[in-house]
Amino acid sequence: MASNGVIWAKNKVIGNILHGEAMLVAPWVTYALSIAIFGIALAAQFIIMPVEGGAEFVAFYPAVFFSAFLLGARPGLLTLALSATTVEYIFLPPFGSFRLEAGQLAPLATFIVSGGAFCFLTHQMQLRAVELRKYKAIVESSSDAIIGESPGGIITERKQAEDALREKEERLALATVNNGVGIWDWNLQTQEMIWDDSMYALYHIRREDFIGTEEAWRAALHPDDLTRGDQEVDDAISGKKPFETEFRVVWPNGEIHYIKAVAKVFRDDMGTPLRMLGINMDVSDLRKTEVELRELNNDFVTLLENTGDIICFKGQDSRIRFCSQTLANITGHSSWRDMIGKHDLEIFPKDTARIYYEEELPIFRDGKPLMNKTDPYYDAQGRRRWVNTNKLPVFGDDKRTVVGIFGISRDITELKEAENKINELNRDLERRVDERTAQLEAANKELESFSYSVSHDLRTPLRAVDGFSRILQDEYADKLDDEGKRLLNVVRDNTSRMQHLIDDILKFSRTSRLEMSYSEIDMLGLVHAVVEELSPSVAEVNLQMEIEAIPAATGDRSMMHQVFVNLLSNAIKFSRSKDPAKIKVGSFIEGDEAVYFVQDNGVGFDMQYADKLFGVFQRLHGVNEFEGTGIGLAIVKRIIERQGGRVWAEGKLDEGATIYFALPTKDKNHE
Repeated sequence: MASNGVIWAKNKVIGNILHGEAMLVAPWVTYALSIAIFGIALAAQFIIMPVEGGAEFVAFYPAVFFSAFLLGARPGLLTLALSATTVEYIFLPPFGSFRLEAGQLAPLATFIVSGGAFCFLTHQMQLRAVELRKYKAIVESSSDAIIGESPGGIITERKQAEDALREKEERLALATVNNGVGIWDWNLQTQEMIWDDSMYALYHIRREDFIGTEEAWRAALHPDDLTRGDQEVDDAISGKKPFETEFRVVWPNGEIHYIKAVAKVFRDDMGTPLRMLGINMDVSDLRKTEVELRELNNDFVTLLENTGDIICFKGQDSRIRFCSQTLANITGHSSWRDMIGKHDLEIFPKDTARIYYEEELPIFRDGKPLMNKTDPYYDAQGRRRWVNTNKLPVFGDDKRTVVGIFGISRDITELKEAENKINELNRDLERRVDERTAQLEAANKELESFSYSVSHDLRTPLRAVDGFSRILQDEYADKLDDEGKRLLNVVRDNTSRMQHLIDDILKFSRTSRLEMSYSEIDMLGLVHAVVEELSPSVAEVNLQMEIEAIPAATGDRSMMHQVFVNLLSNAIKFSRSKDPAKIKVGSFIEGDEAVYFVQDNGVGFDMQYADKLFGVFQRLHGVNEFEGTGIGLAIVKRIIERQGGRVWAEGKLDEGATIYFALPTKDKNHE
């Protein structure tokens, strides 16, 4: 009967404990809370990253730790998985991709490994805590069942002898629930000690090596814990205090393990100690977890005490739960712990506290975060400074009720001052650019006017020189010898060349002064018209002209007419020595530009001099080889650039040249 009572009591206690643990929180609630914690961390990370580059995990570490510690290992792992995936996809370049660049694998792996280790250790710690509570309850309930009461309330020596067999049955019943927890029974009268199988595993001792006395336990104790262990056993037997302790055991291989021990002393009606029944449990992982939790807490405190940001978490009552030392310094407090439990009205001026209260009302009421708000504040020395603030709502289990506000503010005084200086410099630069532009435009207009005037005024003396030269040639030819006639021809040739040069200078000047008249240009028809105009100059040339179907363009038609006149004239001039002379006009689309070209198989040029082709008065061939003033391509360049385009050239000596110009295919602002 007694044995059945023990088993019934044991099962009842275990059932209540396990049932109580299982009914604490429904699983779906813990996962929902872990997702909420991840959401808060994600919002915080978006706030942190634009201000502090290179801190991709700073908000997700505490999210994983809080989920695991408060909700359990599986919710913690869920938060870890969501966080790692989000950081890789959103915060690690290349953004929006799961590819990793060099140097990114190590921090990501560190985050995953440390988060997973924390979840595992937290799980082990919680399991050990539950088991400890469970087996303490078992020992207490079992002791009541073992002692029991006779109808007279007295246990006699005779009954003790009769219960010897029953005691062994009780030990076996207790051993069925070991689950890694060792159970031992020490007969204080005979000094016989009985261990179950888990005890041998805990102490790393083989059953055949166990001597069955207290000395087996003492031999395994760490030398530094031996004296204390003996004293705690003596105190429990004498009744001074219960036996509940922790000590170290040394395994034969030298490993040190931490053991948690709980036991109860059973006495007769005279108070004589008869036996000790107890449990041992390896808490090495728990101790390691405690150390890690202390380190984590120290890290959290270090963050609060050393960060330059203003961090604050408020509850529903708008009182501070925790904050950074920076906030404490601003408000004149020596420690951030002094701020805990205080309201804004207790630490800020009344007007400032009212501003904070009013901006936080919508957060509590509607759950809408306050983002990127810039506010002035005054530090402990009364200096005016600026902060950028973000305040995020923290939701309760129902995901609707705001139970707190997490705020982060960063001092941006230096940034704002630098921004003001940059704006001031930009305004000054814009003013200077406007002034210089106006001066340059005035100078250009003056230079163009001067060039035009000089070129125009040079025509009169040139006409006089040409006229008098012609008179001498016509009327005094019989009075001139051959050398005189030759020199007179040289004068007339140079006069003619000078007149052509003046004409080209005037054309070049007009390309900058004339207003542009934009319209849709039939480029193919324009090319055919120019070829028709130039046909008399190629009457004696064996010319093969190829004109592709080129697209229309938007521009000034008269100026584009001048472009094709200059390009085709050059192509004819430099290829007329070839038989046949080949000229090709074509185009192609490249990006948002239409590229046109004129290609010939003439004398070509050396590409190292390509940059000189479009300069004024630049020539790559002698005057005696090819006529011209060296302004034609400069005019082309000026016209194309005024229409938002660009020009370039390619060529090889004796293999021909190709002149390209590109015009935008999309609408752009024109001069």
